[in-house]
Amino acid sequence: MGRTNANAYKDRSGPRPGSRFRNITGSSLFLYLLLVLASSSGLAAQETDAGSASASAALDAKTSVPKTPPGEMLSSYEGQNVSSIEFAGQPDLDPAGFSSAVDQKTGEPFSQQKVEQTAAAIKSAGKYEEVRIRVDPESNGVRSRFVLEPAVYIGIFQFPGAEQFPYSRLIQVANYPVQAPFDAAEVERDRKTLLNFYRQAGYFQAEVRSDVKVDQKHQIANVSFAATLGQRAKFGDIVIDGVPTAEQERLRTSLQTTMARARTVAIRPGKRYRRSTIGKATSYLQTESEKKGMLNAQVKLAGAEYHADTNRADIHFNIVPGPTIKVDIQGAHVWPWTRKSLLPVYQGIGVDDESVEEGRQALASYFQSKGFFDVKVESHLETVPTHDEIVYRITKQKKHKVADIKVAGNNQLPSSQLMPHITIEKKRFFSSGKFSDQLVRDSVKNLKAVYDSEGFSDVAVVPTVTNRGGDINVAFRVTEGPRDMVSSLTVEGADTFPPVRYAPNGLKLAVGQPYSQAHVQQDRANIVANYLRAGYLTSSFRETATAVSKKDSHHINVVYHIYEGPKVITGDVITLGREHTAQQLINRDVAMLKPEQPLTETDLLTAGSRLYDLPNVFDWAEVDPRRDVTTPDQRRCSGQSP
Repeated sequence: MGRTNANAYKDRSGPRPGSRFRNITGSSLFLYLLLVLASSSGLAAQETDAGSASASAALDAKTSVPKTPPGEMLSSYEGQNVSSIEFAGQPDLDPAGFSSAVDQKTGEPFSQQKVEQTAAAIKSAGKYEEVRIRVDPESNGVRSRFVLEPAVYIGIFQFPGAEQFPYSRLIQVANYPVQAPFDAAEVERDRKTLLNFYRQAGYFQAEVRSDVKVDQKHQIANVSFAATLGQRAKFGDIVIDGVPTAEQERLRTSLQTTMARARTVAIRPGKRYRRSTIGKATSYLQTESEKKGMLNAQVKLAGAEYHADTNRADIHFNIVPGPTIKVDIQGAHVWPWTRKSLLPVYQGIGVDDESVEEGRQALASYFQSKGFFDVKVESHLETVPTHDEIVYRITKQKKHKVADIKVAGNNQLPSSQLMPHITIEKKRFFSSGKFSDQLVRDSVKNLKAVYDSEGFSDVAVVPTVTNRGGDINVAFRVTEGPRDMVSSLTVEGADTFPPVRYAPNGLKLAVGQPYSQAHVQQDRANIVANYLRAGYLTSSFRETATAVSKKDSHHINVVYHIYEGPKVITGDVITLGREHTAQQLINRDVAMLKPEQPLTETDLLTAGSRLYDLPNVFDWAEVDPRRDVTTPDQRRCSGQSP
């Protein structure tokens, strides 16, 4: 049963990718809106033996769930190290009870045969309706998870005792799993991550305890991470390793000066411990090291040594200085921040002839973009026992302008379609325009891409740069070549959706017409949008285009591949965590989510937006399926909002 969660959380939230935030001083409450979804009866009938079941019978209809991802996906992990084996979906499960059934062992190479045998053995015991296999890549191998169905899924995370932190930040730290089955091992990892976060924030005596409460009726597990933070620490001493004693003292002192305080990088004993200050101090030490010619220095926070008796933490930095590098730019002024953005040597990749040449080209392009089109940049690398020295000699010449830009030879595509893709800019009031060798190359690349998208696969673009009295004229000569034409157009996979539904106004691409990627993209957008509006939340579109033959490469056979996925019908709407806000107010703002109606992505976004827009009530609103919608599995479910 697919379900959808719409969450609105506490005050003082900070930004989270993909969501909108604001600070509010209104009521403090948790809201978690859950939709219990059901697969459409029409699709369910296709998946079950009772093909003619009535609507009431469909309420209890089971559908088939594939117990593994497609075979080729599992086989792609074959032979990789198995970093861990976990069992998900059952909060009260004791994994030790499956030890005899697990053929796949941790630390051994992954075997599709073994994990499928393990899933079959667990299912054959008769306690679970199905066992699904999920494999997730990790840094040290792959994690194999067996999801035991019917599974309990994650509901809401709560963080009592840590109210001084924005709820949105804690959700990020805890890696809140959207649409995920309950996994005790994952909850324990989240607990440890939160504990580490609190201690990094200065609460070195913090403790975190997790507590799980299961709503069996709706198969939801709500997790509370109760924190006892204790007293926040203060800064102690600064310890710097990796550089000579004199340099250690210089850097340590630099972090306690008036200038450091003005830049909010100062670490002073007895002052409140702030993680943000440590981050800024690390960057400050990096800059100070670069001033001494240590351009490849690596400054890292080694850790914080906490002393419980004084409630202070000594901050340890480690510096790997690397070789001393001097950069001398002669003949023109380049600001320090511009140097860092242009020259590879400031980006920690070392010094060699290739990086020096890359820096020379970057400087030339930079001054060309400023109107010095005839600029000359020479480079020299000298290596001595004590340091490396790079010298760039710049001769800017006279400043000129881009007088004219034009495209010639374009018979099929108008200049108005091509000119916006040229990155060179013509002179205008108070501007010499923009020109560089790199901009010319980029313009050629862009023009070829435009022609290729319109079916001119053999197009050639040749730039010509003419210097007249110092001003630049740029022309792009186009040889279009033959245009690709659509020989056939086939739509595959639209099994339940007729053309009048997925393309009511017809397709943009047509047989006998020029092949155009722009038309393909328009068809893609229209088809997917119509499927989403009808409740096919996982529908997708893929296009393939192949030449009729090697001898006839400019006539194209096009296939639109549509994956419909299940049609999703809204079941129950359940509110979790409501404390103060009237349920009637919530119901009004999610009224577009109607039971027994197709669930659309627009409805999901609208519901979350309306919850968020309630004035002085919620700080964060989001709408997500409780579980990923893949196939019309499990049962329809009904219930009431608490």
